Amino acid sequence: MKVFDPKRVLSPVDLSPASVPVLRWAGYFGVAFNSAIEVFHADHLEAPVYFTSGQLAALNEQAIAHRSSLETMVQELAGQTLGQRVSWKVKITEGPAIGELEKRLETEQPDLVIMGAHGRSGVKRVLLGSVAENIIRVAQCPVLIVPTSGEKQRSPRIGAVLSPVNFTESSRASLALSASVARAFNAELRVLHAVEDTRESEQMVRERLCSWIPADTRTSCAVSETVSKGDAAEQILRFVAQTQPDIIVMAAEHRPLLEWTTIGTTTIRVMRHSEIPVLIVPRRAV
Repeated sequence: MKVFDPKRVLSPVDLSPASVPVLRWAGYFGVAFNSAIEVFHADHLEAPVYFTSGQLAALNEQAIAHRSSLETMVQELAGQTLGQRVSWKVKITEGPAIGELEKRLETEQPDLVIMGAHGRSGVKRVLLGSVAENIIRVAQCPVLIVPTSGEKQRSPRIGAVLSPVNFTESSRASLALSASVARAFNAELRVLHAVEDTRESEQMVRERLCSWIPADTRTSCAVSETVSKGDAAEQILRFVAQTQPDIIVMAAEHRPLLEWTTIGTTTIRVMRHSEIPVLIVPRRAV
């Protein structure tokens, strides 16, 4: 795993109220890691196909004026939320949010993306993707997903880090990143393994987990281990409800799109339902 020391942070905002908690978390990480933050906004204004050349010219003038006012709004938002605690700048582009953000990831190659996940409910929550989910599929760096709905909005704080693992190389990488986060914020590291095969002995799995955690991780921060039985996503969310950590750090394998959009993917299920931020470590970041 590459050393997690995010000096370049990309934080997309949409100017909704959800932008405030996203930038608060960006500032929180920015202070801890001495990061430079780019506050990014994509504005998309698509002309109807029946517009005349005169109407297109008028629309273009409106778009230029609109982008100028947008930049002022984003500057004010960043100034009010980030202030002078960290170095930051604003970038406005024109185009669909997902496409423009993917371009920005490719050109800027940030060390960390911090963005919001709008809450959904019912069938929409299961069937519809989001900008965040699309970005996780293509990101080369860790992505922090900040919940932007619900009643548990609070000032950023990391006193306990939850690291779900499954003994793969990807989860070994996410454990290393979890330890880096725990050290940066002087937090406790809680390692969780969910045993989905009921034939496995919980005691044997616990012994394997304890020996699997590197010695240098134990010496760098306070570590606790937990083994539970059941569906991994359900056990992770239950553990969060019971022990109230402040952030989840977990691995995400890059798989074909069809697999990623199914409800059975643990990472996506946790991201969609978590009420605390989830820092996702893509396979490409290993």
